[in-house]
Amino acid sequence: LLPVLWVAHIPQFIFISAACSNDSMVIASSTATVYWLARLLTKAAHKSITLLEWIFLGVLIGLAALSKLQGLGLLPLVVVATLLIAAIQRDWRLPFRAVLPVTMAALLVAGWWYWRNYSLYGDWFGVTNLLANNGLRPEPITWASFWGEFRGLRYSFWGIFGWFNILLPTWVYALLDGITVVALAGLPVAWLAKRPTPDNPGAQGASLVRLLLLSWVLISVALLIYWLSQATSSQGRLFFPALSAFAVLLVLGLHAWLRYLPTRVQPIL
Repeated sequence: LLPVLWVAHIPQFIFISAACSNDSMVIASSTATVYWLARLLTKAAHKSITLLEWIFLGVLIGLAALSKLQGLGLLPLVVVATLLIAAIQRDWRLPFRAVLPVTMAALLVAGWWYWRNYSLYGDWFGVTNLLANNGLRPEPITWASFWGEFRGLRYSFWGIFGWFNILLPTWVYALLDGITVVALAGLPVAWLAKRPTPDNPGAQGASLVRLLLLSWVLISVALLIYWLSQATSSQGRLFFPALSAFAVLLVLGLHAWLRYLPTRVQPIL
């Protein structure tokens, strides 16, 4: 329940969700894809993955890739998850059996859009034309300029409204940043506390899911940094496709500290 409440109370998420935007679709389809990969990972320990399940994964990837270019970032995540499934089942031919149904389903859903980009702009992704009209960075980003933009990135993750000109009270950003730092610091503690042991074999599935969530967060951060190096329009909403994974990891990190406190205090905090 806590990750759901965390996401639902982020002001910027509410603001973006209330707008007519492709952000909502890429957030929903990316979250559904991560959920489906987590489901396949936990199933792989005792059952094989069916052809229909691989096809459905491809459909979800296609929806994400059709919603926004960020959806393509799910492809390396799928590779990671597929290799983990192959390792669990000790079947290294599995990735070769999965690649065709996943790829074909994704292409059927989203391939026409990328072909249209190539036909119109000579660019499969349409990024060149987009940046030419919407904030191409004229010079390489420096550390000083990155730090200034990083503040705007954080602020717009939590909540900046209007046309990037209506801010929350400054103390709100400081508070939420502080909670995030505490949660991230607790994540290694939570990870070590939940390691699989002989008397707790079920923890292996949970550990794999946490690894999947962490991988998606890191991939999304890398995509965000790359976009920041290319364009001047960096906003926190660009990280929202990974918001569900981020929220789960934050709650795990916070819970790692809460369990050291008295039981009566934990629900209040």
